[in-house]
Amino acid sequence: MKANPTPKKRSISLQYDIVSTLSEANRLVSSQKKLRRLPHIFTRVLELPFRSDADVSVTETPDHLRFAVTTDDVGDDVRTQTIQLHPGVTKVVIRGRNFLDLSLDGLGVELDLDLWRFRLPASTLPEMASAAYSDGELVVTVPKCGADDDEEGVWSAGTRPLFYRSIQNEPATTPTATQPTTEPIKYSDVFPVSGSLASKPIAPQDAATMQSAENTVLGNTQKGGPAAVMNSAATKNERAGLVSHEQVTDVVATDGVTISQANVAGSRIITEAVGDQVVGEYARPPPVAMTSPASALDRDAITIGEALQATALSAGNKPVDQSDAAAIQVAEMRATGSSEVVPGGIAAQAQSAATTNARLILDENKTKLSDILTDATAKLPDDKPATREDAERVIGAELRNDPNMVTYPGGVAESVAAAARLNQSTK
Repeated sequence: MKANPTPKKRSISLQYDIVSTLSEANRLVSSQKKLRRLPHIFTRVLELPFRSDADVSVTETPDHLRFAVTTDDVGDDVRTQTIQLHPGVTKVVIRGRNFLDLSLDGLGVELDLDLWRFRLPASTLPEMASAAYSDGELVVTVPKCGADDDEEGVWSAGTRPLFYRSIQNEPATTPTATQPTTEPIKYSDVFPVSGSLASKPIAPQDAATMQSAENTVLGNTQKGGPAAVMNSAATKNERAGLVSHEQVTDVVATDGVTISQANVAGSRIITEAVGDQVVGEYARPPPVAMTSPASALDRDAITIGEALQATALSAGNKPVDQSDAAAIQVAEMRATGSSEVVPGGIAAQAQSAATTNARLILDENKTKLSDILTDATAKLPDDKPATREDAERVIGAELRNDPNMVTYPGGVAESVAAAARLNQSTK
């Protein structure tokens, strides 16, 4: 089957959405109209510019995932682009002369449900994805980091660097793990830069300067961002004795680093540069402002209970663990305004399920989130519209009780956060 690229003239608006679960929502829950606005949130997604029923061949090896599709001529300038939709949420899209351009809009990103998408596993490296077109076939390759990553999380074990491509990803030649480290990791190894900066080794004080800039402008160091990548590279270089702790690249010493922000179509575009070379560019939703009590109590606002019901749809097959139980407990307390767990309520059920699940081996025997959260609004003695403060409390509870300090895609924390964002945007 030959797949045709989506026509260039088609306009697609990007916004978080969960329309893909609406039919199921209507079947399971009678009061699910508002859940159409809540998103499925995946941490890594590959989106191809073809219809959702396109015949795409997916091949997995220990080193990469390979996606191949037969299509008409798409030009010789095909490439991948990695977009950070939100901290920890990354999408890989295909760019080229004959592909449509996607536009940022609203507070987040709304994926066209008619496009072919694939949820990438956590072991993949979307920043290193590459695309090529030859003999009527488009091939997209997404490398995998393997199972032996070291504790720093950016570089793999041994001497092999995991290259970072922040704007337009290009195929990179990676040294094998058996090669000795005889040269420092340079800027061109991890960023798509040119000129004199490309051949410069990443020095510890370069990383410290970028980290300081991110903390000052953005409030913290961005996970997987330029500062984190530079810090990992500089640490590797210093440990190998290739740079000194006080060393700084002349470009950084002379021109410094810059971080700029621009509002485009309701989204915040952040650009980070070393000298005049851009090393990172990504989109962020604008900060959510607090609303007045009147707007928070609007009858069309999404409640905490409805957000929990949405979780039963978006992550219903997930076995309940301690992080889920903690998040559900906080959500119940925020919904009811009580400081105590409701006897026999959803929080008590979730805690019991988490304790029991921890003793079981097979997932098929474990209690799932859908078992606890289906009809959550009916199980709660009271309910209220979700606010930013509610979302922050629930997110904090889930993060503190997760061994990896992350929230589950489409889980309790992310559903409540999505409800709070939508309530703010519709005030």
